[in-house]
Amino acid sequence: MVIRTKEHLKKLFDVLGPRYLTRAGGYTRVLKLQRFRPGDAAEMSLIEFVGRPGELRPARPPQTEIKLSSSGKALGKEDVISSVPPRSSSASLS
Repeated sequence: MVIRTKEHLKKLFDVLGPRYLTRAGGYTRVLKLQRFRPGDAAEMSLIEFVGRPGELRPARPPQTEIKLSSSGKALGKEDVISSVPPRSSSASLS
């Protein structure tokens, strides 16, 4: 999809961005339609954002939540890993 207007770009950052800030993925749902496109009989689907008013099927809760820093930014995998203290080298595997 190509964003062609400033209104769509504004909605992307002002509405959709905050809505999915803590969601760890699964932002869209693809529903396969039973009918085929006239002319070439191609399969058709409906694509929708999950967690929006009026969606066809309610969204399942995400399996994992993204952790936020005190500034409200999402912590990446590297940030979470770097905050874990390293194991001591004297620990042995038994």
